[in-house]
Formats: sequence, structure tokens, C-alpha cells
Amino acid sequence: MAHPEQWPYAVAGAFSCCAVFNAGFGVAGAIAWGSEVEPIVILNLPGGVISNMVKICLCVDLFLTFPIVIYPSIDLLESQEAIKALMPPSGSKEEYWSKNLLR
Repeated sequence: MAHPEQWPYAVAGAFSCCAVFNAGFGVAGAIAWGSEVEPIVILNLPGGVISNMVKICLCVDLFLTFPIVIYPSIDLLESQEAIKALMPPSGSKEEYWSKNLLR
């Protein structure tokens, strides 16, 4: 980043843009459909093959993106000294399986 001191402003701007976009999308949906809209958007789809395909695709998407979302938390846990103290010696099969169990 050319100007690291501007990082907080860039993050705040990005979050603000996302919040405004999401709020605008919600308001537009509420104006267009009123209180007939289900809180879970997929439930608004008519039953049938298309609806089931969308639900299956959503499940696959959640299943495949979960490791990407959870990785930073696991990486943080593995770097903590308390967790390291509980781990077996480095390079052993026990360490390999302990890390996999944690993950």
C-alpha cells in the first residue's frame, strides 16, 4: 500500500459503501414486495426443480467456502503458546493428527 496511514479510511469507506448498498437493496425489496417477503430469501422461490437446484448450489457453496472462512481462526489457535504446549513433538505422527483434529 502506497499510503499505509490511509488504511483506516479505506476500510471505513469500503464498509460504509457495503452498508449503504445492502440497506438500499433491503429498502427496495421492502417497497417492492412489502411484508409478503420471507426472511430467508430462498423460501420466496416457487417450488420446483429450479428452487431445489438453487438450494443445492447454496449448500455446496457453503460447504466449499467454510474452510476459507475458518482458516484464520485455526491459524490463530495453532500459533498460541497454550495450544503449542499441548501438541506432541514437531514432525511426529501425533502432531500431524493433533493438528488435523484441531482443524
